Amino acid sequence: MKVLIYVEPHPVRDIKHFSAVARGFLPLLSSASGADVRLFANGDTLEGLSESLTTEARDRVIWPTKIESAMIKRCLDVWQNSGIPMWSDLMAGQGAISDFYHEILHRLWNIFPFDVIIHWGENGAVGKFAAEYDVVKIAMELGCTRKPYLGSIVMDPYGSNGSGLIAKLSTKDLVEVVGDESITREMALFAFSNDLETRGYSEQFTQVPPLLNEKFRDGKLVFLPLQLFDDANLLKFSKYDSLTEVVLDVVPRLAQKGYTVIVKQHPDSIHRKGAELANALARDALSSWSSNVIWDESVSRMSNSRLFSMSEFVVTVNSSVGFEALYYDKPVVVLGEAVYKPEALFPTISDMLEGKFDKKTYLANVEALRTFLLGSYLIPDTIFKNPQNFIDQIALVVRASRLYSDQPAKYAQCIFNRSIHPRLEKAESMVRSGITNPVNFQFKSYPISPVAPGEASQNYSVLQKEVIALHSVVQGLVLKSHKDSVEKFTLWIESIWNVSDTRATLLSTSGLLSPDYYAACNPDVVTAAIDPLEHYCNQGILEARSPREEIIGYNADSLLTRILEVAATIYTNRAKHQISNEALTHRAMQLTMIQEKLENTENRVVVVAHMYYSNLVPELLVHLANIPEKFDLIVTTPDWGFEGIVKTVTASFPEAVFYHATNRGRDIAPFLDILPLLLSIGYDVALKIQTKNGYYQAGRLDSELGRAWREQTYEALLGTPGRVDKILKSFSNDENLNLVGAEPYLQPLGRYPYHDNGSLALSVMGPLDTNSGDFFAGTMFWFKPECFRCFIGLDLRDFLPESGDNDGALAHLFERMFGHAGTVSNGTLATAPTQVDKEVVLAPEGNATSIHDYLVSHRDSHLARKLSQTELASSALFW
Repeated sequence: MKVLIYVEPHPVRDIKHFSAVARGFLPLLSSASGADVRLFANGDTLEGLSESLTTEARDRVIWPTKIESAMIKRCLDVWQNSGIPMWSDLMAGQGAISDFYHEILHRLWNIFPFDVIIHWGENGAVGKFAAEYDVVKIAMELGCTRKPYLGSIVMDPYGSNGSGLIAKLSTKDLVEVVGDESITREMALFAFSNDLETRGYSEQFTQVPPLLNEKFRDGKLVFLPLQLFDDANLLKFSKYDSLTEVVLDVVPRLAQKGYTVIVKQHPDSIHRKGAELANALARDALSSWSSNVIWDESVSRMSNSRLFSMSEFVVTVNSSVGFEALYYDKPVVVLGEAVYKPEALFPTISDMLEGKFDKKTYLANVEALRTFLLGSYLIPDTIFKNPQNFIDQIALVVRASRLYSDQPAKYAQCIFNRSIHPRLEKAESMVRSGITNPVNFQFKSYPISPVAPGEASQNYSVLQKEVIALHSVVQGLVLKSHKDSVEKFTLWIESIWNVSDTRATLLSTSGLLSPDYYAACNPDVVTAAIDPLEHYCNQGILEARSPREEIIGYNADSLLTRILEVAATIYTNRAKHQISNEALTHRAMQLTMIQEKLENTENRVVVVAHMYYSNLVPELLVHLANIPEKFDLIVTTPDWGFEGIVKTVTASFPEAVFYHATNRGRDIAPFLDILPLLLSIGYDVALKIQTKNGYYQAGRLDSELGRAWREQTYEALLGTPGRVDKILKSFSNDENLNLVGAEPYLQPLGRYPYHDNGSLALSVMGPLDTNSGDFFAGTMFWFKPECFRCFIGLDLRDFLPESGDNDGALAHLFERMFGHAGTVSNGTLATAPTQVDKEVVLAPEGNATSIHDYLVSHRDSHLARKLSQTELASSALFW
């Protein structure tokens, strides 16, 4: 294999523009790699490398002739005038400039009859020559990832950027190519990062300048990263000729719909001649929309991952930022052609504004794209350091290209099959062993006020509303039944349904009926002074009366049929997300080991601490040290990347036990798995605590408020040994006391109701008023384990895998149910003020202030301690 490395000799902006590229190829010239390699570049580039060339490498360098060098320098002289149009002709393979380089290539081939040519960037002259001489061309360029993500390059026989392989594939092609293989966003961040710090994850939570933070919080946000004004990405692979055209096409449309656009200049603008002027012209063009634009120096210093976390979606011409947003499953609009843009994957701006964006389909397709690019197409830039690996990669590309040059989908399949399994094995190993030292895999904390399915839109049909309502009711019945198949569930419910008394009992605890609605629609029931629930269960269901607004009337047989239809759907979805046999075995083994280790304990207090965020573990451990009596510590973590957490915890609490749980149900599911152990051991009092990090408002993370929530809860529950002692004595002194939580976070169900109308709570706990009561938001509290006995039988297997969606789902229901469970059978709650010198309050009422209003009211004093006046002043907006 004879390989010519053709380092672009044409002066793009300056004559040594590709010197760093040429230097990267030098190891190939001095290594016995099984390939005959030569390198060509312009004279100035080669002279700059001369001191780095070994004797062997010098023999493998081909220099331009004097005439060629003179012509190349003449092209540089006219760069500021006709340089860009000339470069455009060269990329397109047309005009006199293309002919000139074609002649150079012909001379090179006569000296060294290469069968493979590697060129950096887009070059039409190379393409024409390769086709004429049956040479395999491989376009190389930087990949669509930058630090802190994987440093990557591309080797593509089809071309660079929008001319490359991906642009020739449909989304359907990609889905078929990757098949069942998957690189999730979690794996992308923690195994395909630039280094072991995985800053792409942690930077999502960095602090925002105060003035910008207010702007972020007030409006809907879109992130618009700009290209360089004279880059091929903009000039060749988009419809735009300038940055001004880009911003005027994007910002007005978004501003009309109430969006604020965060504009970030390309970081290399400070080094590129002319970039400052181009950016200024674009910014000035937006003066009419200044109230809807953030174009500020503070933004330029913010990480892209932080901006991703705050924005609803990203709009880009074809920047690498667009692909990096896919590490987070973020919606991206790609205006031009891009190295990562297949046919029919990305939405348009109109799709986003008109509600045509199908998020579920998009995420599935994005996972396929991410899997293909990270699993095979993008090559780690460290390959330059290993000549043999580099040559092997070239050989793979050449082989696949010769076989499938006119069949891009088959070419993609070929390189994917060769690359995916070694990369997946390495990535999975890194994630599971904790090599990457990840903070955690959770990207969103769930909001305190979840949106019920369908609540975001008022256009649901009657049928859709009924499906949603019935699903909630039947889910509660499925959990209550403890049956693991629809067949067993059917037998269970039929045995109850066929007897009127047992059917009435089941219906009375199912949450199916809305008594107020039923009474309003059936005045005869009110006139007869019959309880609506009693009437429906014994008479109304026989007459097919409607039990609530969303559900039409069914007689008993028809309603059972509908329940079984919905149950079949629930069990089908369960089947799709079964825990593997290996995971079930590991789960059972861990729980047994914990039981055996703790069953003879003499301690009467236990802490169940869920630790997702390794960087917050030390803070929690410091607070746990304030517990004045001996206690057992059970730490639950995800079943990946936990080694760092284990080391940190055992350094302070060597007797701690650990449960590494399958990633589902956030902190709730592992807790339910541990609960039977707490009851069987017979602890008097327990603490449920977690390393809470996030707070979401309107879909955007506010790390300041999340930190305040965590710190205040820790202070209230664990602030001093004296505070903990008072809480423990409260349980001893009051046999009815079941839960003690932080005072600000005791919230009324009237403000944050069950999003399933209480169906699950009724199924699990029996008759209760699901419209009133209080609960501790954030699920952190001291409690008597016995009050949660009603939850036995529900465990991690009842939760679907984490999707990263910000809707809480089943975990949210338990957040509220824990509060209700604490008040059944005359049980009471108590609150601990955040000021540790104040007394615990028994039988309090829910906080009159919402979580958000409370946190905002306390934010300014916290910021005042952290930020200097200088920092505040530097955050001023342009407008």
